[in-house]
Amino acid sequence: MSIQNLVHPFVTKAQLLGLFNSVSSFKALVDTINKKALEQYPLSKDEENNDDNGGDRNTFKGDAFEMFGEYLIKQFDTDERISIYDYCPNDGKDMGVDGLGIGDDGNPAVVQFKFRANMNEPLTYRDLATFGNDSLANHGIISRSEARRENELMERLISKEKITEDDAKEEGYPFKDSMHNMLVIATTLEVYYTMGEVNRGSRFLGYNHIRKLTQGKPQFWRDFKESIKTSAKRPGKRVCRTLKQHQVDAVDKIKQFFVSDFDRAQIIVPTGGGKTTIEHEAIDELIRMRGNGGVYVVVAPRIALVQQILREFWSIKKSDASWEPICICSGRHEVKEFYEGEEYGDLKPTTALSEIKKAVEKTNDGTNVILFVTNHSVLKIGKVLKELKREAELIVGDEAHNFTADNFQKALDVLKLPTRKWLFFTATRKVDHSGKGKGMNNVNRFGHVIYQISPAKLIQSGM
Repeated sequence: MSIQNLVHPFVTKAQLLGLFNSVSSFKALVDTINKKALEQYPLSKDEENNDDNGGDRNTFKGDAFEMFGEYLIKQFDTDERISIYDYCPNDGKDMGVDGLGIGDDGNPAVVQFKFRANMNEPLTYRDLATFGNDSLANHGIISRSEARRENELMERLISKEKITEDDAKEEGYPFKDSMHNMLVIATTLEVYYTMGEVNRGSRFLGYNHIRKLTQGKPQFWRDFKESIKTSAKRPGKRVCRTLKQHQVDAVDKIKQFFVSDFDRAQIIVPTGGGKTTIEHEAIDELIRMRGNGGVYVVVAPRIALVQQILREFWSIKKSDASWEPICICSGRHEVKEFYEGEEYGDLKPTTALSEIKKAVEKTNDGTNVILFVTNHSVLKIGKVLKELKREAELIVGDEAHNFTADNFQKALDVLKLPTRKWLFFTATRKVDHSGKGKGMNNVNRFGHVIYQISPAKLIQSGM
């Protein structure tokens, strides 16, 4: 036994929750994952009797089991029941394959994890079909007979022996008689069918297999907990960011705008001028002015940009700031950076109206919420705000020139997106002289420019 370096992103959460502190058997591990998942995401029924937290609860269980599986594989990589080396979790799009490695034959190997609360619930063809498809289509999995056949053909090519097309097709294609490098690890006892019916020769490591592999090995469980502890990312200290002079000037103008009767304004800062920092400071200032319990919205045109802005907001959040981020867009679940003395949390992107409503309702107990959203999803926030008879304190439009497009014009209608203030940020202000009023020179839609700095002045300032 030895301590392993775990890279699955769930490891940090496991350490902070102390998830496996009292676990010393596989049964205890499965029970603990089930119990803690229910504590983190309790049963919550909506008006249609659907469990709102069911998806989050299942994600928690799956992530926890995948992290344990990483440790199991690395600890027993030479065991013939596993025989996978250089294992790492799959950080790409989840199409069925949860982990990647190298089999004992030197060819790619893949792993899928399946967590079931009830060990007597067998896995079905549907449970594993996508695993097989993803393995063959995207991860270079070939059968052992195919690998042997390729080696034989290569040797014959090297020896310049003539090979006919019939030789190459002698064993048929694709070869699916020995998919040894496909491994399913599950908390169930069995599958409904022989593994050969889906991917012939692929392997199954179930509840009893794992229990026998790990029982009577107290060092295994001690090293598991120590591996989590040493692999978890340590909380860092927040570094107070000092504003550049042009950012100070911009924030001063924004504060004047906040106490004015105007509801819209524009900030023009070239690329590289720290627009996101100014946006963060604007919201921070308004929270101080308005007090707690407000809804704030940051809108950007692309999912990647929304997540980038959120991460930057989170990294420069002041230690005494009191706001929670919510990402309203599609995307993968990820772990937020966390800092000393602060409560840890997850970032799970969502576009569900029920989740947006929950986020807005958090403000009823004094919580400030910042919703980070794409232009495409922003009207969902408007729908929730109208339903709850609320309005946002501020909406920040990043890369605001995109709002001049026809498909985003509706978002500027206060009847569709109720808010007290709008701030439009861009490096490339788009104007329209056609008289149609779609450009940012339409003060009714975009307000006046209250701060602007040229690229030349920005360079002179040392940026």
